Amino acid sequence: MISQSATQVLRQRFEHFAKLRSEYGTAKALEMMMDGQAERQKQLMNPFITGVSLAKGFRRSIPIFEQLGMKMEVVDISNQGKDAVLEIQRVCPYMALAKEFGLPTPCQITCDMEVEAINQAFPEMQGRILSKLASGDCVCLFKYERDVKVADPD
Repeated sequence: MISQSATQVLRQRFEHFAKLRSEYGTAKALEMMMDGQAERQKQLMNPFITGVSLAKGFRRSIPIFEQLGMKMEVVDISNQGKDAVLEIQRVCPYMALAKEFGLPTPCQITCDMEVEAINQAFPEMQGRILSKLASGDCVCLFKYERDVKVADPD
């Protein structure tokens, strides 16, 4: 169950985007929303993924996602010299907000932006979105990988 405070945090992102979009248009609003995202992702994720495998680090982050109403699973897919993980999200708490704010999907101001910010914040790691609930897939599926030498897998 998503808390009232988590709902407000999610809503603030959509309200901020709507305000920027009305003032500057979609492209500029997205650019402005991206400003500072890499540093925020670095501050958020660094404590989870430094010195451990991505699988262990991402598993440690599950409580944060659960507070936002998500149902997350992590699968270690490390192979061929890569420390790699699949992040599976079965629930997207952004869908209703996107509809409320007149967006076809929430992806451009949520996950697309966050994956890009992670790629910028951690140049040694590559993140990609492989599937999206908003596109009719059964889950949102993210893949992150980095060379094993960067990590200290356990």
